[in-house]
Amino acid sequence: MRARKHASKLATSSRFTPLQHTTEERDGLWQKKDVAAFFRISERSVETLVSQRQIPFLRLGHRTLRFRKADVLRALNRFTTTEIS
Repeated sequence: MRARKHASKLATSSRFTPLQHTTEERDGLWQKKDVAAFFRISERSVETLVSQRQIPFLRLGHRTLRFRKADVLRALNRFTTTEIS
């Protein structure tokens, strides 16, 4: 009972702020899910872009991929179309 009361008091305290760091803020690198969320596409679509070498990525291990935001934005900017009038 006492621990539960203390936990609720801690949660409502003005000094308590949960860590809400995104991957980007923490180390400047995105995971596949971050890229997918940013562009509102599926993770499978990100995998397709990677396999077709359309977006740059860093391979940190056998299956671990990371993406730099600036590099991904620059690469996908090629797909932007402008209106011709």
